[in-house]
Amino acid sequence: MTEVAAAASAAGLASLGIQCCKGWTTYYNSYKAYDEQIGAVHEQIQVLIALFEMLERVLSQNAANPSQASSLQKVDEILNMCQGRLQVLQAFLETCRSVALPNSTAVLLQKIKARALFPFKKKTLLTLRENVQSLRDDIQFALSVLQ
Repeated sequence: MTEVAAAASAAGLASLGIQCCKGWTTYYNSYKAYDEQIGAVHEQIQVLIALFEMLERVLSQNAANPSQASSLQKVDEILNMCQGRLQVLQAFLETCRSVALPNSTAVLLQKIKARALFPFKKKTLLTLRENVQSLRDDIQFALSVLQ
């Protein structure tokens, strides 16, 4: 794979990561005040967005630099490993979005009462946090390869 193709592939995955994580922050923004754990997931996703944006900038700066070819190839390999987790996060986001957000006080109270619903179960939040943390670790490693 040429360095331009590797950079393009990596940049596409970085863009997908940004899009997916911004979807999560939009979704959880409405709920983050409900629970400390939801707020923590929201914060982790914000950090992941910043990492993806930084990676996107670094990739665009190094895309045409022949001396970075091996680094870009390694970053492409790292991001390809992340692709499956990003797809899982995206699919989970779509599932969560299918649960209607509260649009009135009565609905809000009903949602608070039924907080044990799918998107807010402790196990679900833990799985989401682990997935986000794993992606953060991989993106930080990819950034370190480029520096």
